[in-house]
Amino acid sequence: TDYIIPDEADIHTVASLLKLYLRELPESLIPSENYELCVIAIDTYESNKFKGINQIIQILQEIPSVNYELTKFLIKFLNDVQEYSSMNKMDIDNLSTVFGPNMLSVNFHDPEALMRSTKMLADITKVLIRHYNDIFVISATKPPSSDQDRESTISDDIYQDMEVASSQLTQSYNTASTEITMLEKEKSKLKGQVDKLVNQMETMKLESEDKLKDLRKLLETERKTTRVLQIKLKYERRARLTVEDRNAQLQTELDRLCNTMLED
Repeated sequence: TDYIIPDEADIHTVASLLKLYLRELPESLIPSENYELCVIAIDTYESNKFKGINQIIQILQEIPSVNYELTKFLIKFLNDVQEYSSMNKMDIDNLSTVFGPNMLSVNFHDPEALMRSTKMLADITKVLIRHYNDIFVISATKPPSSDQDRESTISDDIYQDMEVASSQLTQSYNTASTEITMLEKEKSKLKGQVDKLVNQMETMKLESEDKLKDLRKLLETERKTTRVLQIKLKYERRARLTVEDRNAQLQTELDRLCNTMLED
């Protein structure tokens, strides 16, 4: 589809005008009474793409035909825009963030509830863009009415996505298993090193205790030897004092004897 925009037009102004138009519609593209159904559909899509897309098709089946056609046109336009995301930087994530809040009007005053609704609307817009062919083209103007017919409209893209996801999951599991095995080996290696270090420390502890015992014995022996030497020294001092006293007495006697002889 060719979207003719004059060269002199500012593309940002055009995008803002489109968002303003969507916001000021008397009724949002997806009527607000479908909000809870959209929440359920996105939750389902997270765990089962096939069922989630079927639920979204059922929601679109219930909205007015005018809303459906405008939604289809808008999503087709956004799908065309994201094909040039390498140039315009508007991929599916960015487009769904910008246009998602304009798909369904909510009147939440609680900031947390408002944030959850904004994320949900971005998510459902993302699904609409990513699976445009499954939801709008293959199912023709309106989705088939029976579950069996709806099941047949889902293209092979969904199954391919599931196969890719399964392959990625298997690869992630194998990678995780390899990493776990490596970690177990590293853990075993570290455990061996720790055990060896503990044994070395135990050996050093025992050797230190033995050395400490030997040092205590040596210290006790030295104390005893010192005590014996102190006792010997004490007696030697006493003996020396006794000899000195005896010599002094003898000297005194000798001097007295000499004096007596001289007097005679």
